[in-house]
Amino acid sequence: MSNELLVVGLGNPGERYSHTRHNIGKEVVQSISATLGARFERKSRYARFSDVILDGKQVVLAKLTSYMNVSGPNVVTILDRLELDSKQLLVIYDDMNLPLGSMRIRSHGSAGGHNGMQSVIDALGTDGVSRIRIGIGRPPLGMDEIQYVLGRFTREEEAIIKQVRGRVAEAVIALIRDGVDSAMNQFNTQPARSDGRDSGSPSDVPDRKTLKS
Repeated sequence: MSNELLVVGLGNPGERYSHTRHNIGKEVVQSISATLGARFERKSRYARFSDVILDGKQVVLAKLTSYMNVSGPNVVTILDRLELDSKQLLVIYDDMNLPLGSMRIRSHGSAGGHNGMQSVIDALGTDGVSRIRIGIGRPPLGMDEIQYVLGRFTREEEAIIKQVRGRVAEAVIALIRDGVDSAMNQFNTQPARSDGRDSGSPSDVPDRKTLKS
C-alpha cells in the first residue's frame, strides 16, 4: 500500500517550546495519532512519524525536528522520500488572526504572516497546500507578539484548546475520507468556548506581521 497523505504539525523542537501556543500544530498531530490508536514509533533526522491506515488510505503524521521558521526544507525532503506531491500534504499550525478555539481549513492561499507556513510555501514553490489553522487569539494589550506565541496557554485557554484538539482530529479524518472541500463545509464554523458551547461565528482579520520566533 502506498502513502497517500502527509500530515505535518508545525512547531519548535525541545522541551522549552512544549505546550506553547506556537506549538499547537505539532501537539494536535500528536492528538490525532492517539485518537487513531497509533504512536510516533519511526524517526529520522527530519521528523518523528506515526503511520496510520484509515479507510484503506495510508497516512503519515509527522512532527518535524526543524525549527518553525525553517520547516519547508524538511517537508520537501519528506514528501520526496514518500513519493508524494504538494497536493498530498496537509499542514496544521497556529494562527493569531483567528479567535481562540476557532479552526479554518483551506486548500490554498498565502501564509498570512506565519513564518512556518511561509517556509513551506517557499520550499515547495506553491501556495496550493491544504492547511488547518487553529486560532490562538491576539495577545493582551501591551504584550509582545513573540512573547505571546511562545508562551503557554492559561488554564481557561487550555480548556478550550482541549476541545479544539478533538475537533481537529475529527476534521482530519473527514478530510482524508471525503476531501478538503467537504471538510471545509463541515468544520469551518464557530470557535469553542470554555463551557463547551459554540460562540458566535468569527471572521478573519488582516494578516499579522511576520514573527521572528
